[in-house]
Amino acid sequence: MDMPQTLALTAASGALTALAAWRSARPTTFGKVRLIPWTWIMLGGAVATVVLLVHVFNLMGVQTGRRY
Repeated sequence: MDMPQTLALTAASGALTALAAWRSARPTTFGKVRLIPWTWIMLGGAVATVVLLVHVFNLMGVQTGRRY
């Protein structure tokens, strides 16, 4: 992937993480079941955001792995 695609996906996963964090922090209504597991979606979005940020740094030339 090149830089524009990576930045677009990073922004999208960050927005998904923020939306899921907002939705999971809302108080529950007694007797209603949440049909969407917002906490797990938030966790997955956060992991994707971190992985994409590491990819952005690698595209900029920063060494993020071990040197052999």
